[in-house]
Amino acid sequence: MQRWDDMKARWGEVLDGFARRIAGEMQDKRADEPQGPPTTAFAHGFDAPAGLTDPTRVVECDAIARPNMHGDSIKAHEYHDAPNALATKVKALAALIRRSRSCCLYTGAGISTAAGIKDYASKAGGRSSVLPKSRSLEGTPFEPRQAADAEPTYAHRALVALYEHGLINGDWINQNHDGLPQKAKMPTHAVNDIHGSWWDPSNPVVPMDGRLRADLVRRLNETKRSADLVIAMGTSLSGVAADQVVSDIGHARRAARDTALPTSDLGSGSVDEPCGATADTVKSVAAPSSSTSGVLGAVIINVQQTRLDGCAALRIFATCDEVLAMLVRELSVDVPPAPRVAKLPRTHVWSGLPYDASSGERLPEGAACSMVDLSPGKRVKLADGNPPMAPIGMLGTVKSRTPHGHYEIAMDNGTFARLGAWIMEAAKNGELEKLPLVAAALE
Repeated sequence: MQRWDDMKARWGEVLDGFARRIAGEMQDKRADEPQGPPTTAFAHGFDAPAGLTDPTRVVECDAIARPNMHGDSIKAHEYHDAPNALATKVKALAALIRRSRSCCLYTGAGISTAAGIKDYASKAGGRSSVLPKSRSLEGTPFEPRQAADAEPTYAHRALVALYEHGLINGDWINQNHDGLPQKAKMPTHAVNDIHGSWWDPSNPVVPMDGRLRADLVRRLNETKRSADLVIAMGTSLSGVAADQVVSDIGHARRAARDTALPTSDLGSGSVDEPCGATADTVKSVAAPSSSTSGVLGAVIINVQQTRLDGCAALRIFATCDEVLAMLVRELSVDVPPAPRVAKLPRTHVWSGLPYDASSGERLPEGAACSMVDLSPGKRVKLADGNPPMAPIGMLGTVKSRTPHGHYEIAMDNGTFARLGAWIMEAAKNGELEKLPLVAAALE
């Protein structure tokens, strides 16, 4: 009987602890969301310099920024930092980047609006401070049309310059599907297109009720474990699972700051894969750790408020292009002019690929290389994929090339896919983990 009573007592303690933890997490989530206009930590971040002027509302818009998403009480008002406050924040951001040993990026649609690509959260139309005043490019995430021809923004090119200078040395986790980081010459292996891409047949755009590609989720988890700083730009942080790269690193910094605990004591777990699941309903990965300066936290750059503003060590209200222009000056980094359209290769045949001709797996050093013929009419099959949208082995036919040299493929399931030439260039250099597609066997 005593043994039974002891078991009940221990079980009761477990339940009480679980209830307290859930209550604490719920309280933290509510505490993260801004209530009313940005002020105090919600305006600047909990590690920001003191005495900064609060942002000014520059666009009034009572529409909900992301209806039917987590944090759907946040309106689409737009705010800008005062010039002095913005200059101070950019200096603080530069200092964080200099201190960081592993800085990653998390970008949303707001980084691409200057390229003419529409976003979800800007509801003010022509009054918006982020939407282009000229015409927007027609297209949707699942039918990009004109938007597929968009060119990188200044912010894209500036981030690539920071990467090339070793100042951004973690993954670029990209919510967008537009391929603009790669068009700006970001190495293919450094970009995690977590929500799918217009330019990779093996990684089609994932609907909200779909599931993320498993290897990209594992890569996301690795980034969260290793990064000490995340810079979130142009994302509403409205509750998709990948938002955890911001909430985990942000909460880790806040917990370490508030409790002085070493970051290695801040918990562990694993992330689930649903694209549209809210970040609050999936498990969290281990908090990042650093043997020197610890976790530096999350920086959020957006003209709109987000549901995670309360976990930002530094919160900046300005456009992506504006912040990056100031940041590269502060860090003494030159941004090259917009690249010209590359010349088309003379041949459609990509040879010397260090990947298996059938499986697309990387070959051991010294093995005979393979080739892929992407001439119009050639048959190809997926060597990687995200079923059921893009199962491994699905066949397709190369149709044509775009003016910029990318490939258009009609898949046998009736879908239309594009293959970015940068993927094949990376494959030729052996920079991919796996080929997305291979030549189909003769039928």
